[in-house]
Amino acid sequence: MGILARAVRTSQLAFFVSAALTSSRVQAITLTQGIDISHYQGTINWGQVAADPKGIKFAFMKATEDTNYTDPTFNTNLAGAKAAGIYAAPYHFCRLDTGSSDPVGDAAAEANYFLSKIKSKYQSGTYLPPMSDLESWPSGLTTAALKTLTTAWEKSFSDTIYNALGVRPLLYTSQSKATSLFSSTNTTDPLVVAAWHTSMFSSPPANSAVSPWSAWAFWQWSNDTTTYPSNGAINGFAAGIRVDRDVFQGTVAQIQAMLVGKDPTVKPGDFNRDGVVNGADYSKWLADNGKTVPIYSGADGNGDARVTTADYDIWLANVPEPSTCVLMLVGMCALALRSVRTRWETAGRM
Repeated sequence: MGILARAVRTSQLAFFVSAALTSSRVQAITLTQGIDISHYQGTINWGQVAADPKGIKFAFMKATEDTNYTDPTFNTNLAGAKAAGIYAAPYHFCRLDTGSSDPVGDAAAEANYFLSKIKSKYQSGTYLPPMSDLESWPSGLTTAALKTLTTAWEKSFSDTIYNALGVRPLLYTSQSKATSLFSSTNTTDPLVVAAWHTSMFSSPPANSAVSPWSAWAFWQWSNDTTTYPSNGAINGFAAGIRVDRDVFQGTVAQIQAMLVGKDPTVKPGDFNRDGVVNGADYSKWLADNGKTVPIYSGADGNGDARVTTADYDIWLANVPEPSTCVLMLVGMCALALRSVRTRWETAGRM
């Protein structure tokens, strides 16, 4: 092969490699389909939704608003979605316009009202993290003042949810609000960005377009109107009912990994989820002791999102009797060794 021919061949190979890499980058984003519903959608046949060929795998559903409203369809929708195998996330419609004089206190009050309706759900089953829906702001404020208000409000709301459930809430807002009214202190809450497109979900927002977040987790791509159309009606809804449409940036397995709450198949005291209660679970409790963890995860055996001696007591009550004394002695020895090591380290620094 001549020099010119080899150069052409090399150039062609480089082109095809580059094209393949570009194609792989385009195809690298996996989108999992979901919906957003409330009482406005009426009665829903969740079995039909799950069977729809569009592949609906998750649903955001309204639970509460402000400190005095519960969606009348919430309990029915949550139970129906779960029974149909659709991963559900309850959401709270936030009213930043009603308590702007004390954003921290107002947010905590709204979060606690939300928790009063949803915490028991996580104590008896597994669901996606709860979500705050931010789309209602007071009027008459400058953008800078609105950002100060929003940042403080959402931080307080998020902290309240975290202290109760051990997980940060998802945060729903529009793309324009995400980039103008939030700061880096809010980015611990995974972003659900509303950015409706006329081309449905073929052109997802760039992760770089939702700063200060480094990426979006979910994207609401349609409000099911003629301007921002969906890809057709979903089975299970009455004719003519509009349904907001969403996608998750990831696989079904990845969204399943986000589930939090009590798995009823896990034995009490089985902190490492291997099917047996033994010394390995004590080691897990020792490693987690004093930490805040997602509710009923790790060594949180009583569902308070904290690992304490109360969880040790659950392990102790369920570990087989023949090995209990031995394991207790091992644990006491481990604690004693830790105490001795601490004293040595302290003495060495003196």
